[in-house]
Amino acid sequence: MDFPKINKWKFAFEWCVSTYFGLIRLYKYSSDWDKELNELIDNYWQSAHINYCTIQLEEQEVWVANAYYGYGNKYGNGKEKQRPSMKTMYRLASLHEYLKEKESQEKVVNRLKGIDNV
Repeated sequence: MDFPKINKWKFAFEWCVSTYFGLIRLYKYSSDWDKELNELIDNYWQSAHINYCTIQLEEQEVWVANAYYGYGNKYGNGKEKQRPSMKTMYRLASLHEYLKEKESQEKVVNRLKGIDNV
């Protein structure tokens, strides 16, 4: 079982608009980071959770704010920031949407149960 994917056309449109058709990108592409991020998504998507501007995948925080301009880089590593491929950004965006929906559903269930931890 994998998490559901977002609409590819919506993602492509948002990516084109936010990066001016790929001309404006905040960080350089890194094949090593792309491979590592795909492995993190594959292995830890079920235990992932959203922090304010990041997704926590095991011990690694991944930046998901500024979609898709500064999107998908290692957060807090103190080194030069690197970006994943567009395909990996799509997977990360799909995971982000899945986690937001899951978090929203959990809040509704907790409110119905009378648990207010918001």
